[in-house]
Amino acid sequence: MRRTARGSCSPFTSRPITSGSPGRAGLRGGWARRMGGSTRSTVSGWWESAWLRCWRGACRMHRGNRRRWRRFRCGSAWARLRVPSFYWLMGAFLGMLLVNTAYLAWMPTLLHERFGLALSSAGFHAAIYHQVGALIGVLVGGKLSDAWLARTMLGRPLTQIVGLVLGIPFIAVLGLSGDKNVVYGALGIFGICRGLFDAALFTSLFAVMPTQVRGLATGMMISLAFLGGGFAPWLVGLLAQSHGLGPALAWSASGYGLGALCLAVALLTVYRRDAERAHSM
Repeated sequence: MRRTARGSCSPFTSRPITSGSPGRAGLRGGWARRMGGSTRSTVSGWWESAWLRCWRGACRMHRGNRRRWRRFRCGSAWARLRVPSFYWLMGAFLGMLLVNTAYLAWMPTLLHERFGLALSSAGFHAAIYHQVGALIGVLVGGKLSDAWLARTMLGRPLTQIVGLVLGIPFIAVLGLSGDKNVVYGALGIFGICRGLFDAALFTSLFAVMPTQVRGLATGMMISLAFLGGGFAPWLVGLLAQSHGLGPALAWSASGYGLGALCLAVALLTVYRRDAERAHSM
């Protein structure tokens, strides 16, 4: 006599399987009415086993995703902290901002006091030559850094070093010269040199930072450099009390020297290694 689903038991749950029960039990009961007892048990066991394997696989996948996400977050933080070039590049940016902030704060005052220009005219001449030069500098610097990059991975920070080193004497000239036209020319060349640095500012950083933390690294570099650069007008003002405003502005060129030194140390020690590591990630 053919056995019915009522009274049979699942080998996994040891509970009676009824044909009228919902869900999996009802499905197994339907199979049981069409097949013999041994076949019914085989199908029931296969169904339970497959369901359990799927459930366990989903649990393992969920745990694995959680572990990978924790490693990603920790890895991002460590990647930010383990890139020495990041700190050297931030130091170079800080050095540039020390000069730029001091120039923006005090150059109109210097033109007003030294050459008797009206404040409106002093502000215009202090800005226009420098900004036009910076416009030229970023275009030339972008093209130059791309050309050097085709020869060496150090091409972009090398462009920045050239801009900083060439700008030092012209910053000194605009602070010390008594000829108005010479000061205007020095302002223009100073702007070109600043543009050379700015053209490769972020491309140099991105070359050594992993993709996952480039935005955070950019924000950290800019914020800390802005904070440090804000002290430059105060320092120049203190120095101007004893040496005069012109010499104090000339001394601010040491910020460009600091920036060039930071970049040189990075290129000679860690920049190439950090760039290769970031490229491989």
